[in-house]
Amino acid sequence: MPRPCLAPYRPIFGTTEPPSGGAVCIEAGIAAGIAAVTGIAGQVILGDGTVAYKDVGRVVFATVLDYNGTPANTNDDVFISQSIESVSGPHPQLDSGFTLFCPAVIDGLT
Repeated sequence: MPRPCLAPYRPIFGTTEPPSGGAVCIEAGIAAGIAAVTGIAGQVILGDGTVAYKDVGRVVFATVLDYNGTPANTNDDVFISQSIESVSGPHPQLDSGFTLFCPAVIDGLT
């Protein structure tokens, strides 16, 4: 059974919700956490007001970090892995592998 980490939960990015149980140590110095991005994660609105695309809903990420024995110091954390655990709602930018932004903006400018 995983044991709680000494490290407090730290959001990995942007607007996130902390996991219900905080970070969980999976072995000494390694922490796994869950972060959910909810709402409008990104959108492109063209000059005429047209919405080129909008990522909206909820995406849950699982992230594994090695905190190098210093849980309070984020500067020496080493990223190990990240996976998408669930997706709710339309996320065209995520679905495109984050390649949709440039074509959408270029199409809107031409």
